[in-house]
Amino acid sequence: MLKEIGLTVNRYRFDKFSIYLNGEEIYSGDGFKRVENSPETFKDGEYIKDVKLEILTPIRIKRENRFLRDNLELEDILTSIYKRREKLFFNRDVYRLDYTPSYKSISKRLHYKRLLRRSNRQDRKLKVDGIIGEMDIFDIDKKSFELLKLGEIVGVGYHRWVIL
Repeated sequence: MLKEIGLTVNRYRFDKFSIYLNGEEIYSGDGFKRVENSPETFKDGEYIKDVKLEILTPIRIKRENRFLRDNLELEDILTSIYKRREKLFFNRDVYRLDYTPSYKSISKRLHYKRLLRRSNRQDRKLKVDGIIGEMDIFDIDKKSFELLKLGEIVGVGYHRWVIL
């Protein structure tokens, strides 16, 4: 892809490049190399009551069949992660959380960001807009914390976040 199609609108091409996985080179100019890494088991780590959720790429979550542009709630994020978890791990369709999240307060610094990306396959620009920013969540329950940690990996709503 990098040799034939290129990157960005200007289609910059790269003849010599390498791809690394966990610090180990898995691709060089002569093709992919055999990977000896084994998949890791998910571990949610140490439970932390007060978390800062940093949404790094735009999050697109629907509520009542509309993409949210503002007023994103923690329950929306948790529900989206829960749906993805149930579908991936158990092949079940669910529509709401099986518990009521518990937390004391939330401080939000969120805003809507409009972005476009170019699709070579569709030969047009596609929207990847959504909400980005930070949420401080205080005194969150353990089950909700575990879902947020899982959300760092499974990527819900076209986004990436980090719990600090």
